[in-house]
Amino acid sequence: MIIQAELKCKQTGCEADPCAVDKVIELPSPRFRQFSRALLADYDFIAENKNAIRHDDDARHCLLILDAEGMDGFLVDPQGHNYARYSAFVPNARSLLMPDMGIDRSYLSPAEPWRDESRDEMLRMTLRVNGKPDYTLVLPADEEYLDAVKAYLDI
Repeated sequence: MIIQAELKCKQTGCEADPCAVDKVIELPSPRFRQFSRALLADYDFIAENKNAIRHDDDARHCLLILDAEGMDGFLVDPQGHNYARYSAFVPNARSLLMPDMGIDRSYLSPAEPWRDESRDEMLRMTLRVNGKPDYTLVLPADEEYLDAVKAYLDI
């Protein structure tokens, strides 16, 4: 049997907080792995859901971020930020879900190509409507990405 765990050297005790899951969010496996390796980066799924977290003194309220193809997850209390300010890895988190808990699967749909947070080289493009500048897009400057944008926009 293999269990994912974060072992601590010479841990003298455990001071676990009661945590209430206010929202469950499922991510595609590649995005979940990216998140798990860079918890302090800003993420749209945290920014768009941080206001769904309630605040009271009975428990620490959190988002539960799940791997769509796995069992594990992370509890996240962003404290109003767009990153996992407080987080805890939860092995086999999916098995803890109650039958009445809804799961936000909106982040499973193919992401728009401009949502790739790992790109740095940018290209500015102005789209024209009736011969006048109308929209300015800021895009990563590589062919693969531009092809994906063109396919998405059907241009």
